[in-house]
Amino acid sequence: MNNLDEVSKEIKKFNEDRDWDQFHAPENLAKSIAIEAGELLECFQWNNNFDKQAVYEELADVVNYCILMADKLGVDLADITKEKMKKNAIKYPVEKAKGTSKKYNELDNKEDDKINKARELVTKVRKLAEEYNANFYFVTDGASAINNKENEAVEVARNAVAKWEREHGIDDKEDWRK
Repeated sequence: MNNLDEVSKEIKKFNEDRDWDQFHAPENLAKSIAIEAGELLECFQWNNNFDKQAVYEELADVVNYCILMADKLGVDLADITKEKMKKNAIKYPVEKAKGTSKKYNELDNKEDDKINKARELVTKVRKLAEEYNANFYFVTDGASAINNKENEAVEVARNAVAKWEREHGIDDKEDWRK
């Protein structure tokens, strides 16, 4: 028996001793979970200087109601958590989700990511152009300089754009240079 099983038994006994099961319909338990989660969130309402003991107590309340809900529904928390983690692994594969807080339905749009990264690169190149007192605009075939005072700036910009395109498989340059 693991710690969660022991805690679950204690919670169930606590409620049985008080005859509270009569109040624990699934919808009531769901409401209680939401209410206690709100109280947990309240611990962080105005700043990050939170009372750890209050956080622990509210977190315990959320867990207590989750355990009661699982019991009422006749499911094993470990089993349903493992099943959900399997689904999450499919929705959030490491190669797509690592290091990003995007929701699963935003991860598949690689083209948007490429375009956004390209726009970031364009911003960096424009800053570089300012350092060299050169004005740039972007067209399908690469960076072009107008009133260029430093040929080196043009070459750096073209090389940076070309390298990024090769690394990210950008074929249609029209999309991101607008």
